[in-house]
Amino acid sequence: MTIATPGGEVDGVGELYSHSARFAKDEQVVVFAEKDKQGRFRVSGGHEGKFTVSKDEASGIPLVSNSKRLEDFKTEIRNSLKAQPKKP
Repeated sequence: MTIATPGGEVDGVGELYSHSARFAKDEQVVVFAEKDKQGRFRVSGGHEGKFTVSKDEASGIPLVSNSKRLEDFKTEIRNSLKAQPKKP
């Protein structure tokens, strides 16, 4: 999946947007995304729509934002989506 973000860098000259999500090479993330008018995916809510995934050093369990188990996070999202009224 390709996600477009505002800003970037060319030949050492860059432009950053303070509330945009930033990504690092090979970083594992959970992203809430939506399509823009051009059909490109963008992070919903700017930097608040991106959650970094890391591994607990002792157990190797994937964690979201260094505190919540990834599986628990995904379950909460699924349950929240089920609880929302369906669009007509």
